[in-house]
Amino acid sequence: TVFAGQAWKKVFAFSLKWIEADANGMLQLDRDQDGTIHTYNEEEYHLTAPNRRIVFISAGPDRLFGLPEEFPGLSLDALEDARDEARLDNIYSIPIVIPSHSYP
Repeated sequence: TVFAGQAWKKVFAFSLKWIEADANGMLQLDRDQDGTIHTYNEEEYHLTAPNRRIVFISAGPDRLFGLPEEFPGLSLDALEDARDEARLDNIYSIPIVIPSHSYP
């Protein structure tokens, strides 16, 4: 299950520059299209829970979600390819958004 993030906002940090933070002041890396923070689970499952809705995910027939821990020992390039392939048969409870950004 992937939950949408809390409302995203900017705060003024001690470093005297604008940084991104959620409503509780926790630092965040990015904002989703619906104005919420991009959560850890959204990043792990490589999706965005649209319009602040919960997404239920089934691994599909291969029983793989495409999570890094499902592919131990692969190089980073091979890992990304394996994760992408594993996600192809995943089943989602609602139409999802694939984020345009990526993280290591």
